[in-house]
Amino acid sequence: MNESHSVPVSPKIGENIQTSPRYPLAVEEKDHSSRAKRTLCRNILLYGSCKYSESGCMFRHDNSFLPKSSTPEPPFARKKLNATSASFQPKSSLSAKAAGAAVFIPKSQEPPMFLSRDRTPLAIPSSKNTINPYANSGILGADGMYSNDAGLYYSQQNQFKLTRFHLYNPQPSTLPTLRPYERNVNNLFIEDDIREEIERNSEASRQTLHALPSIVSDYTSLSPLNKKLYRYKEDLGFNVWTYQATSTIDKNTYVLRRLQDCPNPVNPKSVETLKRIFHPNIVTFYNAFNSDTFNDQSLILVYDYHPRCSTLTELYFEGASTIEKSHTDHAMPDEKELWNYMFQMAIAISHLHKNGLACNNLSPSRILVNHNGRIRINSCADYELAVPIKPSLESRQQQDLKDFGRIIANLATGSLDGDMSKAARHINHTYSRDFYKAVLFFISEDIVKKDIDIFLKDYAVHFLSIMDASYRENAAMERRLSQTLQHKRFFQILVKLMYITDCNDRLAVLPGFRDRKIYLLHLLRDYLFHQVDEDQCPLIDLWQVLTALGKLDAGINQSIALISRDELDCASVTYSELKAWLNDVFELDINL
Repeated sequence: MNESHSVPVSPKIGENIQTSPRYPLAVEEKDHSSRAKRTLCRNILLYGSCKYSESGCMFRHDNSFLPKSSTPEPPFARKKLNATSASFQPKSSLSAKAAGAAVFIPKSQEPPMFLSRDRTPLAIPSSKNTINPYANSGILGADGMYSNDAGLYYSQQNQFKLTRFHLYNPQPSTLPTLRPYERNVNNLFIEDDIREEIERNSEASRQTLHALPSIVSDYTSLSPLNKKLYRYKEDLGFNVWTYQATSTIDKNTYVLRRLQDCPNPVNPKSVETLKRIFHPNIVTFYNAFNSDTFNDQSLILVYDYHPRCSTLTELYFEGASTIEKSHTDHAMPDEKELWNYMFQMAIAISHLHKNGLACNNLSPSRILVNHNGRIRINSCADYELAVPIKPSLESRQQQDLKDFGRIIANLATGSLDGDMSKAARHINHTYSRDFYKAVLFFISEDIVKKDIDIFLKDYAVHFLSIMDASYRENAAMERRLSQTLQHKRFFQILVKLMYITDCNDRLAVLPGFRDRKIYLLHLLRDYLFHQVDEDQCPLIDLWQVLTALGKLDAGINQSIALISRDELDCASVTYSELKAWLNDVFELDINL
């Protein structure tokens, strides 16, 4: 029940309200009345409403100062609109002075200085999934996520950030770290010796001789590779000519080995077997066909082309060589180099034997060597396709091991003498005991069957240093490639930028050429290539140009200041905006 309030009693006739103890002074009554109007009615606090609010209760009945609950009120507990509630009355109406004020007219909106790509905002719900540590793992929840998904613990991180493939981490290097003033231009690009070696190989691939046939089957631009002027016969019994030629199909350079006056038809089954041999120490075979282009019945075999390689015979047993080595006297290889040659040849022979093939008549003239000491066994398909009747495969494989031992013995003695007893005595006195036993394993006349895999297993400790050197070379090559990985993308950016800024004959037809974004691209060109120092001298900083191009390709949000040449215009833009404008203007230009 609501508490009753006492109704004020009127004073009696003749009673002085100024001095009567029943009534306070007039000032005190006025203060009490104003204090009561500021006091909240107790019925509001106890019952939420007061039934005397309309019949003379002097206390305040609005509940704007009541403490609000932190728990949101459920929808079903909310009351509907009360038709008897008081209507809204504004506190004060618009004054006459404000009504006579001038109408606001906005100024013309200036175009934005910087443009950005329109993007559709992504709506992200505010509610978060509650982690249940007791939920069963592997069961999908109602929202399509696993109940104990570890990604919920990292909800504050952006899990959909794009990977910036243009910001490559530098490859680890064993080279000493240089300070900026100690570096030169060569540190930014590929080394000169590697570039020169690649250019020489490319130049050797483009050599031609007009006296030869212009085209042989699918190959053209023939050039002879025989180092001697006379024709020579190998163990096959045919005159062998070697040419380099360019394929009309894939434009690559290949080696054509021509077996003169060899009318044997090509066995397709043998060709397919030989084409499946891929090994880093074997010259790859591609195809074979008969041809009468040279006015005879010739068998043409197509191999992979390795420019500027020499055979072991040309390198160590003749006076001239095409390989530029550190020693000009062409001294015989030391024991470390011999182990290197032995290891590479051994794994190549093992690969052929495991695939049911043999090297057949292995000799130093068939072993190619490049400037890095890389060994490749050449012309492995000649004997298989040119000789119709062959000995058994096992006997040919055993002969391969004997020929292999003779080659190593010849390199160790520096002579092509076939006396292996003399060579064994020289090796025993000159080289280590392990090397002597390794060579003796192949050149001995024992009846015991030789196995190349047993040799690789017994002497694997000597091959570890070779593997380490190979890994170091691969790491160095990867480091060099990582330095030049962005050159293609930089070239594309430069082509777009220079086409937009320097194509003066098409400026009139470009819509919106006077637009700010095209003007800022001109300032970007000046920022890259027309910088000056404090003395107004041209500033050439290749590192700064490459760094700026990398940031432009990345489209990062870093801002730069673009200043005109007369220093009257200055704008602060980001690389992401410049990249967007560059692509937009270039696409607009090429679509005209």
